[in-house]
Amino acid sequence: MVDQSPFAFLSYRYLLDQGVPMVGNGVDGTYYQQKGNEAILSSGGNGNPFGDLTYDGAARIMKAAGAKKIGALAYGAASSSVASAKALMTYAAPALGLDPVYTNTSIDFGAADVGAPVLGLKNAGADGVYLPMAAATNIAVAQGLQQNAVPMKAVLMGTGYGQDLLDSSAGKSLPDSTIFLAGYKPVEVEDAATKRFQADLKKYADVTGVPDYGMYTGYVLADYTIAALKKAGKDLTRQAFVDGGHGIGQYDAAGLACQPVDVSVGGLGRVPSTTCGWALKLVNDKFQLFPKSGKPFTQKLVGSPEALAANKSGLAATTTTAAPAPAS
Repeated sequence: MVDQSPFAFLSYRYLLDQGVPMVGNGVDGTYYQQKGNEAILSSGGNGNPFGDLTYDGAARIMKAAGAKKIGALAYGAASSSVASAKALMTYAAPALGLDPVYTNTSIDFGAADVGAPVLGLKNAGADGVYLPMAAATNIAVAQGLQQNAVPMKAVLMGTGYGQDLLDSSAGKSLPDSTIFLAGYKPVEVEDAATKRFQADLKKYADVTGVPDYGMYTGYVLADYTIAALKKAGKDLTRQAFVDGGHGIGQYDAAGLACQPVDVSVGGLGRVPSTTCGWALKLVNDKFQLFPKSGKPFTQKLVGSPEALAANKSGLAATTTTAAPAPAS
């Protein structure tokens, strides 16, 4: 089972009970890391923090853009969205000297009516906001802030990068403060891996232009699944597939990662202390790397002392879902 849904955590237990291996991208819960769940494979390796652990990259980008008072919005029904927003506000923002002024983790999934949280951000005096939600909701927030004349330094989107945005009227009206995070190498880097990615999309799916988040994650999931099948050998069994997936050791996400991720069994429960990513802005209807050098930014793992200690010892927190929090 290959599953890139943010709701994969709702089905993994059934698959485990049936002895069916699952491959996901590792961002929707910590169950990938739990002992006994080795048949749940993550193309993102052991590098996806959850719960009381997060990377400070989003806060670093907002600070670099000049933001000082920040907010975060998240879908209440998506645990990965909630956990990302809460951890950023609780740990990453204070660690970098930013003031977390507004958090709302009860946004309806896929919502386009975001008037209330936009007003909440305005009343709180936020000049930066982190949006780990679907592109439609993120864009609605950015437009709402613009329409309400809220002076923002950074509207940071976890998704939205892609050709669909460039072709839309919404993309042409987004404010200059809009910044897109990219966990995988943007095609604007124009190296061998991104050129191969785009060539494969053209050849097998007749897709051209800038790939979006779903295309990236789907491509990487497919690449990892194929690599695991090859590692399993010709006498394929479910266990051989699981062993093959973990046996890859260090996986480079089809060359699209800024650093290889650990997919081994021995690395379960340990999130790297540093990782990296990219950020982009819209300039003249094109995505432009931010900063212009195109170099990936480095981000540091932050969190509660207990979670950091558990991670260091290989006993990562085991929270699989996170309850929605009220707006503050």
